[in-house]
Amino acid sequence: MFAAYSSNARAFLSLALLKHEHAVPGKELTLRWGDPTAGRPGVEAHEMVDIRMTVAPAPYFDKSIKKD
Repeated sequence: MFAAYSSNARAFLSLALLKHEHAVPGKELTLRWGDPTAGRPGVEAHEMVDIRMTVAPAPYFDKSIKKD
């Protein structure tokens, strides 16, 4: 959905929608990214690519996660 570089995390972070059974923090998955038929003016022509990812909780940083 959204991607950006985080200088705090020193990594690219992105939001994605997953089926509940795959949403396990630390689980490694492959995400197929892209929409070659988007047809929107702000989207350049591109091919779909597979990207390795690791599921993380949101919020991303431990200090932001409220604990009971």
